[in-house]
Amino acid sequence: MELALFFVTAVIAVVGALMMLLSRNAVHSALYLLLNFGAIAVLYLLLNSPFLLQCN
Repeated sequence: MELALFFVTAVIAVVGALMMLLSRNAVHSALYLLLNFGAIAVLYLLLNSPFLLQCN
């Protein structure tokens, strides 16, 4: 289940990045960028990676 969610999220990230680059409208491009940021955040969570390094 986790592997399928990973691949679905990866496809969403790649499609969002391509649509961001190919979009002629700046507002649509910004919305695709937000979609890409969200997909990358989900990928980080699926990999159990920390967003920020904690220095003690």
